Amino acid sequence: MRQHENLLICAVNDLASGHVTANTLAFMGSLNRPLSINPQNVVRLCSLNAEVALHNAHMMEEVRSKQCTYMADDNGEDKYLLKMQVEKVKM
Repeated sequence: MRQHENLLICAVNDLASGHVTANTLAFMGSLNRPLSINPQNVVRLCSLNAEVALHNAHMMEEVRSKQCTYMADDNGEDKYLLKMQVEKVKM
């Protein structure tokens, strides 16, 4: 399946507009098949930062190794540092 194929283009447009047709449902159903993949190697798209944080926390709970802590020293221009989404932790 390539992004220039008409069936896919129509399905994406239907989904974006919120008006899903029977043809789109049939097309999407035709793509349903079991995949043999490692769930940790899947790219996930999230619409909210909160979803990303939840997923990352879940994946970190799955890690079975010794925990390490690294201390970062952020440096650079203030206008960029102030825009960082990562919370500043005081130690």
